[in-house]
Formats: sequence, structure tokens, C-alpha cells
Amino acid sequence: MPGTRLGVLEKARTWINGEDTDENSDSRALLLLGKAGVGKSAIAHRLVQECRQLRRLGAFFRFSSSANVGPENFFRTIARRIADLDPSYATALMDFTDSTLNTTTSPILQLTELLTKPFKTLSALGTIVIVVDALDECPADHCLKLIQCLHENILLFPKNIRFIFTSRPSEARYLCRHSWVSTFNLESDKAVDADIFQFVTSKLVHPGTKLSLSGFHNLELQAIVTSAEHLFQYAAVVCKEIVDAEDHQRESPLHVYTRLVTSGSQGLDALYLNILSTAFSASPSSQLEGFHRVMGWILHSQDHLSRQVLIDFESAQVSKKSSSLVASALDDKNHYGLVPSILRPLGALLSGTESSKDKVFPLHSSFRDFLLEEARSKQFCIGPELIHHINFTTTSLNIMKQELHFNMAFLESSYVFNSDVPNFEERVGTGVSETLVYVCAYWVAHLKMSCMTETQLMEVMKIQDFVESSTIIFWLEVLALKRKIHLAEESLHFLAQWSNVSCNQHIV
Repeated sequence: MPGTRLGVLEKARTWINGEDTDENSDSRALLLLGKAGVGKSAIAHRLVQECRQLRRLGAFFRFSSSANVGPENFFRTIARRIADLDPSYATALMDFTDSTLNTTTSPILQLTELLTKPFKTLSALGTIVIVVDALDECPADHCLKLIQCLHENILLFPKNIRFIFTSRPSEARYLCRHSWVSTFNLESDKAVDADIFQFVTSKLVHPGTKLSLSGFHNLELQAIVTSAEHLFQYAAVVCKEIVDAEDHQRESPLHVYTRLVTSGSQGLDALYLNILSTAFSASPSSQLEGFHRVMGWILHSQDHLSRQVLIDFESAQVSKKSSSLVASALDDKNHYGLVPSILRPLGALLSGTESSKDKVFPLHSSFRDFLLEEARSKQFCIGPELIHHINFTTTSLNIMKQELHFNMAFLESSYVFNSDVPNFEERVGTGVSETLVYVCAYWVAHLKMSCMTETQLMEVMKIQDFVESSTIIFWLEVLALKRKIHLAEESLHFLAQWSNVSCNQHIV
């Protein structure tokens, strides 16, 4: 979370506590609107923390197109989280749950059976808050269905349950039209600049002493606020760049301030271009190609990837080259290879750039959108999505060829139940890498999204070898060990169709 918004937070707290004005007395939802970067998610995350501490958080759900978090489990997730909060509700929920409800993606069935019916037993007193972040990341047709379900059933919800939504304005038009929703446009809020100033003041200090960084006085702090133009994300990125420069002693904090603020980097796009140009403009073309490839993995993965997985992906790329190049490229790869060199200067834009285990993803959706549009990101645009899914597919095939083997996780016998194997989870975690788990789970999904036919894909022989050899058994074993065997049926069904369609096209 980039920071807090004290003026806005107070208004949100007032609404949560039911202390709002008469005109909003029937409100069941608060919609926080604003363009990318105004701090919607920062407010939502802060409210989540506060409500969790007070045991008033019913649920937190964040839509994410990049992490493949969609609407299929929306109401089911809310029901499970409320069950953790209220024992009476949890007991009633068990009576309504059957195998169909555990798997259905129907929003109305989830809502009526898992929420409105068990709600009659809800014993929790005081407001229960359900926070829904990034509604704009939900596909429009699904979003309309969810909002329609809520609209038709909102009066069946207990009055002490309140929703908080965050969204960009254009994507929230379905929600704004309903009388049970109070709308708060952050872009027009007069407290924005004061909140940003307080945030900047709190960030540009020495961690130990809490004294302001040398050279940063009210004039400099106010200049950052002015340059931000009401965008909280702008101030957060500038502050992170300044603090990182101080921590790593790679650049004077005042020099960073001059480069980003006083030199005229107005707006998020200009700020992002400034940071990327500083980091990579002096790099060879191969480094820029590597940037496109690595960012493509980060933005188009089916789940957030750790830095270690990205390093392993790059190793699989390098392994296709000569052995001498492999040896030099893989030497000290965790610290000095291509992936760390790309991630290291992007700490203000990406999460997980320092630790090999942490997941790497954009700290804000505006950076992801920026990299996907060539008119905005210019030479840093990562290119068409299809190219990256092809790259995912071929890289996955290389990794599976290297790592799949007989007796995965070195379990001595196939006649012993997993539950009877001592330290089973630990042995599987050691014997099956995080990277292998990802590629086994999602390589077919990437093949599907690449839209390549069998006659177009250069790696088709590797796929044929994979399907026709014993390697496919080892693949199934990995999925079973990691409790993802349900993915196998759909994957094999698609591969059979893909091969048949491609053959027919080739014959024609």
C-alpha cells in the first residue's frame, strides 16, 4: 500500500459507522471512484487493515486480470470469509453447502444459497464491511451480472453489512445508477493534496531517526505534491525512488528529486518513462529485449511469479544457446544475471524485486497499462500478448524436459498413500520446484492463448514427443502431488482438439 489518505479515510470511516447524512442513510455500498493513481486501492487496503483489527472485516476481494482473479468465486469467497468471522453463520452455511455449490460459477446460485439464506442466522453485531477492490478489472459482462445480482438481492442482506467498492469511473457505470450506492469521487476531493503532503512528509525521512532527508524541506515536499497533480501513485513512486537511492547509495536523493520533479516529469507516463530511461537507456539492445521478455512473463502469467521462477525461465532460454554462453550467463544468476539486473532498478514500480521468494508484480495497474500501449511506453512497450504466450509455451516445454523424471519428489513407493508418507509436503516442496509446478499447471493454457496451430508452432515436435513419451506420466504425477490434477483433463482435451484441428487445416 503506497500510503494513507487521512481526509478521505475519515469520510469513509464515518460512512462505515453509519454517521453519514440523511440522504445516504439507505446506502448499502460506498463507491470510491477515480482514475488510475489517485489512491483508491491505498484507501481500500487501509480500511481492510482497520476493519480486520476490529473484527469487522467480512471479506476482502480484489479483481485482477493479471493474476487471473475473476468473478467465478466472488460470492463464494465472501461467504467463506464471513464464516470465519461469525460461528453461527458458519454452522448455517454447512447446512446449505453441497457438492454443486462447491463448484458452481453461477453468481445468483452462490449468492442465494451461500449468503442470503444463511444470513438469517448471522449473530455478529456492528457493521461488517466487505471490501471489493479494482471492480474495473472484472470483465464488463461478468461485472454487469454481479451488480445485477446484488441489486436484486441487496434488501435481503442484513443492514449491518456494507460494501466498499473501488473502480475507475468508466467501468463503474453499472453501479453508479443504483440508489443503494453512495459515490465518492476522489478526483474532486479537496483533501487530496493535503493527504499527499502528509504522506510525502512521512516517507522522506531517515528510518531510524525519523528526521527529514537532508535537503528536503517544505519547498521540496510541496513541489512533489504539485507535480503529482492529485495522483497519489505519482507521489508514491517519486518517494520510493528517492528513498531507494538513499538506501542503496546509487544516486543522490536530491539528484533523483531534480530528475523526477523539477525537470518536469509531469504525469505518470512521463514519470515511468523517466525511470525506465534512466535504468536502461545506456544498456545494449539485448538488455532491452530481455526487459520485454521478463516483463511479458510478469504481466501475462496465469499467477504471480517469484523472482526465482523468472530466473529459471531465463535459464531455460539461455540453455538453448552454446555451452560457453550458458556457463557465463548462469554464473551467480541469482544476483548478477539478466533478471536481477532488470528488476533491481524497478523497486518503485514492481513488488518483489529484492527477494527470490517474493512474487513480482506491478505495484499499480497504471504501470501495467503503460507497458501494454506502445504510444505511451514507446521503446519499452512489451509487444503483442500472443508473442509472450508462445514464449511461455516453449520455455515451459524446455523446463519440463529438463526437470520431469521418474519418481518425482523421490517417493520410494507408489503403493503408499501420500497421507502415510512422513514429511510428505516437505518432500514434495523440495523435490518439485516452484517453477516446474507453474509450467506443468499452465503450459497448455499458454499454448491455447497463443492462438498458434500445430503447423505454425515451431516447437510442435516437442509437444508430440511430450504426449507420446513417458514424460506425460511424470507431468500427471506433478499435478497430482500438488493437488492440481483437475487441470489435466481440460489440458488433454484441448491438446486432442488442437492436434485434430491443425491436422485438418494442414490437409486442406
